[in-house]
Amino acid sequence: MAILCWGLVVVIKLPESVVRNSDAIISSIVISVVGGTTYLLYVWDWRATEALFGATVMTTDGNFMLIFFVLYTLVISLAVAQFHLRERYVLVYAIFTTGCGGWVYSFGQPEFIFSTVVIFAGASAFFFVILGALENEKSARKVFEAARIVSFERDKSRKLLLSILPESVADQIPDDGSHASVVEGYESISVLFADIANFTPLVERLSPPQLIRMLNDVFSRLDQIAKAHGIEKIKTIGDAYMMAAGVPLERQGHAYAIAACALDIAMLSGSMHDPEGNPIRFRVGIHTGPGVAGVIGSHKFAYDIWGATVNTAARLEAYGEPGRIHASDEVRQLLHDQFVFEARGLIDIKGKGALPTWWLAGQKPAPV
Repeated sequence: MAILCWGLVVVIKLPESVVRNSDAIISSIVISVVGGTTYLLYVWDWRATEALFGATVMTTDGNFMLIFFVLYTLVISLAVAQFHLRERYVLVYAIFTTGCGGWVYSFGQPEFIFSTVVIFAGASAFFFVILGALENEKSARKVFEAARIVSFERDKSRKLLLSILPESVADQIPDDGSHASVVEGYESISVLFADIANFTPLVERLSPPQLIRMLNDVFSRLDQIAKAHGIEKIKTIGDAYMMAAGVPLERQGHAYAIAACALDIAMLSGSMHDPEGNPIRFRVGIHTGPGVAGVIGSHKFAYDIWGATVNTAARLEAYGEPGRIHASDEVRQLLHDQFVFEARGLIDIKGKGALPTWWLAGQKPAPV
């Protein structure tokens, strides 16, 4: 009969979601029905035995046991729901239930029902306390491991974000990337464009691996120069390299920093060579003025700068000469006491008209 009752629970096969995720009262009712049905089968079995063999069954104690099993299964099922115990524990409980009744029945001494109930209740309570502790410990480990993984992934995402965005801008990007537009206007910034002279015909003669290695070497050196002067790298476009001073944090002396950086890039011209052995020379253009910088869009973030200052710096670079620094009149007005400028005259720049421009030739010695 114990095997039959346990089989009943197995056939019913309470889903794990019922035991773990449903409301505790619903779980209690479901499991109580199983416990009550289990005991009713025992009552049926005892009465069948009485009819066949004349055995005596104590009806009063039987009623007591029925009430006990219903109430006890309510308590146990509440514990199951509280500790989020799995279905297998409910099946083990069913085995205990049938085992208790089978023990009393097998010995044929119903007068020991009360003492049996006490023993069974104590053993079951201890059993569920141990199971609850084990499940809580297991759950705590899972929570800790999940938190560790989340922290690791968040740190990795943070490092990746900082590799493409300035830190002050990355701090303003939400973790979920929503509403990622972060834009700020600046009254005065300095922008530098540099590109490799005679790059187009060179590309046609180089294999892709040779081209990539050369660009990586060139841009890595420019990265080092920009970092040494505290200038923000903005982006690379083909063979062009764009950087800016005064963004994302406003900075006094941004024009001085961009001019000193431009001189270092000019010194780099001729010291590097392409895969064919020819010296690599740079055209450089610099300009100072207002601008807007930030991040727009919701994915594939990129920090960029917009405005007339950017366009003018790009035009100055395009109209420059290899190995020289083409500067605007605004730059010369700010730095003529600290740097040497050579007049180039009026240059008809597309989209700008005739503009007075200058060659940045070097830095003046510091006054004694």
